[in-house]
Amino acid sequence: MGKTLIGIIFGALVWSCSAPHKLTGTNYVDLANGGQMQVDDSFPTEIAGALGWGDLSSDTLKNIVEEFRFSFTSDFEPYHLFRISKTRGVDGNMVLYWRKNNDVNLFEPFKNMKQYLKGRCNEFFESEQYQFCLPIFITEPDWDRVFNILETREIWVRPDQNDLKLESLPDSNIWIMNTQVRLGDYFRTYTHTSPEQYAGLKGESNLLAIISQLQTISNIQESPENFNSYTGITSGKQGAKFFLCTESDTWRFNANMEDLVKISGLPNKIEYSDEDLFYVTVSGTVHSVWYTSRNNNGYEKEITPTEIHSIRLISKNECPK
Repeated sequence: MGKTLIGIIFGALVWSCSAPHKLTGTNYVDLANGGQMQVDDSFPTEIAGALGWGDLSSDTLKNIVEEFRFSFTSDFEPYHLFRISKTRGVDGNMVLYWRKNNDVNLFEPFKNMKQYLKGRCNEFFESEQYQFCLPIFITEPDWDRVFNILETREIWVRPDQNDLKLESLPDSNIWIMNTQVRLGDYFRTYTHTSPEQYAGLKGESNLLAIISQLQTISNIQESPENFNSYTGITSGKQGAKFFLCTESDTWRFNANMEDLVKISGLPNKIEYSDEDLFYVTVSGTVHSVWYTSRNNNGYEKEITPTEIHSIRLISKNECPK
């Protein structure tokens, strides 16, 4: 009887050690057995530490049941950081962050991140390399639903870009998605560069669906209060380019010029054509364009004007001096 019981216990232990789990078949590490995995330097681990989350790749975190973390970075700030964790229930967090810059430009407030994010965030914090804030949601995301969708889209086993058969990486408008997942003591991390390029690869619609879900969370935040005046050149059509004269930058024009002229009460009798260009000063708000949209059309920001202060038809795409 004793030998039989010992055999049963031993067999159960062997089975438990070799039992398949959600990370089976991937390049995960077992932190409990001294496993280590290099985390991408661009992942803002110091922000996670400042917020009390801890380093997800650390063997000192013993109470994690299941957790996902994502960072989105590009040439444009602010960057985005997400954390979705499951213990007894599901909780989530989102962070907007950017590298420290002590330069303040009073004449171009959209370059000052705290001013730019005013109304979207109430409090601002900093770590050694970054400043960051927690955005305000219009409605709290259903984190439990998000967690379930990510699992349905095989978040645990998505291949790293090095394991995908890619012809080449884009050479412009690059943005990077870093992912970390943890299941008890098991940990893995993977990276994707401009993932919309994977659209034609078998199975990678799941990755695009994951990104879309995170974009939805970003889209239910409060709008910023960075209401200022901006001068630039545009055709005035919905979705047209807005070339910012003071910065030599190009934003997306989220309005229709004809409607704005009427709303602003301007006695303007211009007959609009697709070839027309206008030198305008408008008031409105500016916000960052999400990563996939940026890459598709090259815009860093989008301006939503609500009033025109001046408008002039010009013959060439140059800001008058």
